[in-house]
Amino acid sequence: MDARESVWDYLRDTMIGCEKDPSFARGRNMVTYAVEQVESSRSPDGYLSGLRILSTLVGEIASSYACTTTR
Repeated sequence: MDARESVWDYLRDTMIGCEKDPSFARGRNMVTYAVEQVESSRSPDGYLSGLRILSTLVGEIASSYACTTTR
């Protein structure tokens, strides 16, 4: 599983949650989802999924920051 699959899991879980309760997504975003996966996962897959999302987001932020500070 790669980061893209983890993001699709986030989107799927959010859609399923919103179908049951439209307010489900309130206060949720990809970061809170990833942290929730790491903190409460009962499986290694869920834990790793959360870490992949967080790692990718941190990498993107660091890359973006590096590009703006080198000018």
